[in-house]
Amino acid sequence: MKTLLIWSCVFVAGWMFGWYTHEHWPRTGFSAHTGPPPDPGSSHHADKTAVHLRSKSSESKTADLAQPSLFEQMLASGQFQDAVELFNSSASSLTRERYRSAMIQYLNALLRGKDYLRAEQILSTYLDVEYRDADVLSLQATLYWSKGLHRRAIETLYEARSYEHRTPQIVLITERIRKYVAEYARQLRAGDEQQTQLSLYEYLVQVEPDHSPYFIALARTQVAQNRLDEARQSLYLVESDPRVSDEAQQLLDQIADTVAFSQTTPVAIPLVREGDHFLIEAWINDALQIRLLIDTGASMTVIRDDILRAAGVSQAATPPLRLFNTANGLVEGAVYRLDNLSVGEQSVANIDVAALELTQLRAAEGLLGMNFLKHFKFFIDQNKPELRLSAHAEER
Repeated sequence: MKTLLIWSCVFVAGWMFGWYTHEHWPRTGFSAHTGPPPDPGSSHHADKTAVHLRSKSSESKTADLAQPSLFEQMLASGQFQDAVELFNSSASSLTRERYRSAMIQYLNALLRGKDYLRAEQILSTYLDVEYRDADVLSLQATLYWSKGLHRRAIETLYEARSYEHRTPQIVLITERIRKYVAEYARQLRAGDEQQTQLSLYEYLVQVEPDHSPYFIALARTQVAQNRLDEARQSLYLVESDPRVSDEAQQLLDQIADTVAFSQTTPVAIPLVREGDHFLIEAWINDALQIRLLIDTGASMTVIRDDILRAAGVSQAATPPLRLFNTANGLVEGAVYRLDNLSVGEQSVANIDVAALELTQLRAAEGLLGMNFLKHFKFFIDQNKPELRLSAHAEER
């Protein structure tokens, strides 16, 4: 009897232990299967642990991203120079882009809050190094516009567009330029600031010489100031452009009988299209013909150094060196003086040119810059295509 009682207790205890383990083992981290729990040393257990650790690591990274980074802390505390140095010292492009995105978000917040002082400090510090960042330059234009520096805002947008390579962004920047110009011109007209308006359009036709509506606006401003000879020059440059030809002819008819004009028809010089650019034939010292790419963003005309040597351009013992902003960044080049540089029938004497390698140019030997073009009123007709040049009234 005593033996039967003992075996009964063992049976009940075993049944209860089996029930407990069946109910509770699947809930304590082991796989919920009907067999025995895996050996802690088995590969199955190791995989389960690895997944758990990766999950914890991911949670940790998420928590880290939720906290301000050192870069963001530097921005918030006004350590702008340190933040830019941290940006520059990062070897990881991913990290640099993360810093840049954080900075752009912070700048947008400052501009929305009209904290222009801090925004200007960050922009000037960053753009001293990353001067070709079109997105940040666009933010700088927003800052200038908000502060009422309208001309500087427009100039900065043109600078941003010159560095931008993404077509959708170029379109957006151009739309902003048109909007800013229209609003600024409206304010100038309302304030009867004719001289400032004239200066604005004289700048615009140089920086964007293929946009004929600017020439019409310039001509109207010139007519308002009774600068009829100059207005006629501006209109002659664009009278064959289909976008404005009717308006140009109407203005020409209005002023035709009011003054004796001395300016002849502009000289038209054929261009060769190269993608989004235009090439033109030029002559060095009336001796060597070369092909130049028109670049209104270049302050100085640039010619390959080997071409200058072939043209027999004399080299000073120590030609002056200058820094030039190129597609590959700042480069140093020597400056030489030509007896003259000609395109078509138009020539500029004693003109300085920079000697650079220009390895990125394939179809041209150099760039025709503004130190040549500024001697003329000019328009790039993309339809023909051709460059139209007429001398300024004071140079006739």
